[in-house]
Amino acid sequence: MIFKYKEKLLFLACGGFAAFVNFSSRILFSAFLDLYISITFAYILGMITAYYLFKNFVFVSHEENKEGSPAIFFVVNVIALLQIYIVTVLLKNSFYKYFDYEYLYLAHGLAILSSVFSSYWLHKNFTFIKK
Repeated sequence: MIFKYKEKLLFLACGGFAAFVNFSSRILFSAFLDLYISITFAYILGMITAYYLFKNFVFVSHEENKEGSPAIFFVVNVIALLQIYIVTVLLKNSFYKYFDYEYLYLAHGLAILSSVFSSYWLHKNFTFIKK
């Protein structure tokens, strides 16, 4: 049963680590930069981490499309970055009334989580597609 979902579980584990890199680096960047610039730089670090992990651990059997995947990976992640940016802004504006300083962490964390399903589908079907 676990082998049936191996790729999805590996995607969640590797994506979770990349999300941790994204989230924690955003906190560090926010000490020096505007929130939205911090989100962008943090996302770039998370994206580099995710590409390495996905290519080497998740979509290993998709060897045929390795040459074209970096450009498509970038496009998919620009879409995800826009999704995370929009969700962060919407949640930040909704949460600030109910939470103290933590509303930024909550908004950004939920925004990162919101991209899991769309990212998996896009990477599986476009970035690391089996030919």
